[in-house]
Amino acid sequence: MEYKDLNLKNKAHKHSYLFAGIAMIAITLVCWLVYLYWPASVSDGIHDYSAKRDRQAILDIFEKDWYWMVEGDRNSFSPAKMLDTKSPKEARYNPALRGQEKIKVLLVNGKVGGFITYYKRKAYLGHVHLINVLSEHRGHGYANKLMRIAIDDLFSDPTISMVKLAVRRNNQTAIKLYKRLGFFEMNDREGSGDAITDFALTRETYTK
Repeated sequence: MEYKDLNLKNKAHKHSYLFAGIAMIAITLVCWLVYLYWPASVSDGIHDYSAKRDRQAILDIFEKDWYWMVEGDRNSFSPAKMLDTKSPKEARYNPALRGQEKIKVLLVNGKVGGFITYYKRKAYLGHVHLINVLSEHRGHGYANKLMRIAIDDLFSDPTISMVKLAVRRNNQTAIKLYKRLGFFEMNDREGSGDAITDFALTRETYTK
């Protein structure tokens, strides 16, 4: 009897060790999945673009503010392709620009509140391509911060001596910001029904 009892106890111990091992493996697997897929907490401020976090919110901004952001109609430019490839439209005929568009995203209360995109267009020239701050977050200096991050990053390249951008002439709020930063008007040109004004900034005119 004592021998049988000992065998039963040994078997019980083996089963308990087996269950404990399985439980540890399961817990480890769950922790790994949580780490892998649980959205990371990101503080408010300006961050590098994250497709998982920012893509749809930015596409929604385009849907809402297309007129103010894009010079042509909706067939002239693909925001989704720009985000997915990080390439300006010019990359279609200039392969050197593929993957060169930088995207910075403003987070407010953990959500996308605006963004800016920019890239080195030529050896001496930087270009601010797109900028938008959601209407509910305007008036807090966010556009100024986005612009300065882009300008400072572009001018950190010693070969860049000028930064350009284009804006609709009737967007006076944006024009006032650009002029405060040191941009000066270059010329008007026709866009999709409204005049587009080109502005330029040099290292000498930049108001820091």
